[in-house]
Amino acid sequence: MKVVVGAQSFQASDLIISGRGGYGYAIIPKGWREPGYHVLLFTFMVSSRIIDSGVPITISYRQLLPGPAGKSSFFYIPIFEHLPKSVSLSDTNYYSITLTAGPNCDLVVTNGLFKTRVEPGRDVNLSPKHLQAIRATVQSQANKPLEATRDGTFSLP
Repeated sequence: MKVVVGAQSFQASDLIISGRGGYGYAIIPKGWREPGYHVLLFTFMVSSRIIDSGVPITISYRQLLPGPAGKSSFFYIPIFEHLPKSVSLSDTNYYSITLTAGPNCDLVVTNGLFKTRVEPGRDVNLSPKHLQAIRATVQSQANKPLEATRDGTFSLP
């Protein structure tokens, strides 16, 4: 996982995984949970002054997605809390989620009513909505390992 705010990189300071005991499950709202999945909640310590300056925030990570019969799935729930009322999440110049299919797999992606197929090596740019799950099914080609990446770029105008 890589987090860049402006030109500065940050490491996650905490990781909470649902279903692993402890207090993690209790603090993860039910609306964020999906049957058959664990919720991973990362915490980053960034000064509010930096965030309020409007510099871009880029969060990117790569995850291998092994599954039975060369098929797997994942979901991502964008969380946008405490944004100024003037902010529009539909402006992909400020808020977007990009899903990229690895060279040996394709994706079927659903974001609300939008559904599309992403061919190997291609990507799709999505307009996230608060607490609206983005779901993807990954299909391996020629029994090669599955790989998909998800990147999001966020900034306050």
